[in-house]
Amino acid sequence: MSSDGTTQPAATAPNANLERTRATAVARATPKGPVLSQEEIAKLDAITEQRKKEQNYVQIEDKTRVLFFPNATDFVMAEKAFGSVKDAKTSTRVTWKVIDPNLDAQDLKEFTTSLRLGEDIAAQLKLGNKVLQITRKGTGTNTEYTVVPTEPEWT
Repeated sequence: MSSDGTTQPAATAPNANLERTRATAVARATPKGPVLSQEEIAKLDAITEQRKKEQNYVQIEDKTRVLFFPNATDFVMAEKAFGSVKDAKTSTRVTWKVIDPNLDAQDLKEFTTSLRLGEDIAAQLKLGNKVLQITRKGTGTNTEYTVVPTEPEWT
């Protein structure tokens, strides 16, 4: 409780939970007025696209993502905590440096994976495949990923 007698909200949720909350709120939104033109919608979508360009990391939020791994050995393994503070567990994660060809900016971004997915990516990189299509299926502990080589979609 704060000095003015109001109750303070609990600590904010991790970014992943915040993103899910935003996505749910947007999905549940119903139009209250006239529908916007495609041009107006595109202008509003520019906000999200700019946010994605400026992020320092990549997520597979839309089920399938093509990523370019310019340097196969440009990764770091580290222990990361997850779960509630009370019941926190740790897991080793692999953070890769990748380029997302779907974004105009060709900056290196961080892509963090589990050891299992990291192992699948490493297997493809050992074969010389640097452009990989990664597909996500499922949610939570039932999430599965497939990694297949693909041709670059850019020139």
